[in-house]
Amino acid sequence: MTWQTCYRGLMPDEFLARLSVQEREPGWRKIIDAPGSMSFVCRSQRQTVGFAACGSTRDADKDPAVVGELYAINVLPDFWGKGYGHALWRRVGRDLILAKFKEVNLWVLHGNARGRRFYEREGFQIDSAPIKEAHVGGVKLPEVRYWKRLTR
Repeated sequence: MTWQTCYRGLMPDEFLARLSVQEREPGWRKIIDAPGSMSFVCRSQRQTVGFAACGSTRDADKDPAVVGELYAINVLPDFWGKGYGHALWRRVGRDLILAKFKEVNLWVLHGNARGRRFYEREGFQIDSAPIKEAHVGGVKLPEVRYWKRLTR
């Protein structure tokens, strides 16, 4: 799984080793089936190499009618640096604009330097929102919020 490579060193090894598709599926099913949620996959030569999910922001300090949220964007490690993440983001951004969102936010682990560089290259800026804590595998991990104005 992409998570096991992407989050090595950021999340507890025991937690990453226990991850399974069966365990993660109910949470993703809830996100995919939520009203207004959008999901995308990226394929290369008949293989799914990445996915993204987005919809209305879940943050109480933002208006969900005008602020979208990038819930996740992941690409298989063998395909990193080949433009698939950029293509997924372009598609997500376009569809958020079509859905009438004016800006988009996302949360990323503070220590996820690779992810943060990706978002910054795509024009996201760190937000002034306070750091929040994700609870993963019994460990509290700080997350920071990024945002970007959406323009055609």
